[in-house]
Amino acid sequence: MATQPRALLIAMLAPSVVDYMWRVVTENRLDVMLGRKLFVRDNWHQSLSGRHFSPTDDVLRKLCAAGSRISAAAFQMQFNRITSKPGQRVHWQFGVRGRPAGFDPLLVNVQHALATESIADGEKHSPHATLCYDAPEHREPLGFDPIDWLVSEVQLVIGEDTPRGYRYRTLEQWSLHAAQVQAGAQLVLL
Repeated sequence: MATQPRALLIAMLAPSVVDYMWRVVTENRLDVMLGRKLFVRDNWHQSLSGRHFSPTDDVLRKLCAAGSRISAAAFQMQFNRITSKPGQRVHWQFGVRGRPAGFDPLLVNVQHALATESIADGEKHSPHATLCYDAPEHREPLGFDPIDWLVSEVQLVIGEDTPRGYRYRTLEQWSLHAAQVQAGAQLVLL
């Protein structure tokens, strides 16, 4: 099935984080239950902007300029459960503990950068990573040992069909500022 290319700003999960999360999926046989509906783990990410379908070169240029304007601190997210949201399509996601302190400042910064480039983007984002956009059923939350992820960069990606299926291709990426660690606190880098 051919899909429309779409560009968006995201934070891509670190491979080591994906490995831990994949272990949770396979140990609970969710990969078997979801089959081909499972969102490809190479694409697991945190969305930071809306999707821009079939982007023109001008839109890509503006998205890139907006990305270069982002000035926010790295922060930690801690995944600790898989939840579902019922609707027309049942959405399964990896949920996080609380609302990470750096999440909203990054979103505000991204929205401001997009507005500066005259890109409308009114989507609301919550801290999560999608496991499946069209699951066969709603499920009760599934808790697991916390998995820490340091969100340290933003990427401009374009999602498109490839011989390996739908994949994100990174066009640009920008590092976030070093996280400020309070005395006695420790960041786990996965």
